[in-house]
Amino acid sequence: MSDAPIAEGGVLAARELSTDEAAKRERLLAAGHEAFDGEDYARALDCYHRASVLDGSDAKVWGMVGLAYANLDLPREAWRSFKLALVCDPEDLDTQWYAAEFLYNIEDFVLARLLLERYVTRETDPARLEEAEEMLADVRRVATDDDELRERPRFTGSDDPDDLGEEEELAGFDIEDEVESAAEDADPDYDELVANAHDEETEEQFTASLQLELTGMASRCPKCAAALPLDAPYCYSCLAPHLYEEE
Repeated sequence: MSDAPIAEGGVLAARELSTDEAAKRERLLAAGHEAFDGEDYARALDCYHRASVLDGSDAKVWGMVGLAYANLDLPREAWRSFKLALVCDPEDLDTQWYAAEFLYNIEDFVLARLLLERYVTRETDPARLEEAEEMLADVRRVATDDDELRERPRFTGSDDPDDLGEEEELAGFDIEDEVESAAEDADPDYDELVANAHDEETEEQFTASLQLELTGMASRCPKCAAALPLDAPYCYSCLAPHLYEEE
């Protein structure tokens, strides 16, 4: 793989899909939802991941990638996916809720409070609003003044999806390779790849951050060893999902 600079914004850019690609994306999403509902999270991840490669501009797809990772006990990969979703559409309610619930579960109450406070001002569904308000009240009870004073970059809620306030501007790459798999056939390497991913890491060892590093070559693909940006969601060479190495 070339070390040439990666084209800015490509990983999150919308692509004009051909008719066949659009149909393939819909099949992948349908297969992903079916697998997720059946608690086959490795297969769900495979499908959602492939859909995100076809078009990286859909916040809801990145959110489902994050949920699949979270259910596979891969919190760093899950949070990376939720961040990508928030960059695609910082005002998407599903993304805000999934991300806030994830942060609550890993006990990052400062960031959870940030997202929940935005979420409850916009949610109109009574049942979801009640659940969010209960979670927010719990977060406010737990969070301390010291937590509130921690320096954190903040999402601004700008109309510009790339504007994350103090967050460093993101860059990605332009997808040129066509995905070669069908929705019906999950990658046989997925189960092994996920099973071997930092087995010793626990959620308690993970601390969420808003920073995304999508430039530079600070990591490597666990499947083909190609050099990658630290927070690349997948390998730009073989298109395998990018799993973090153990710290």
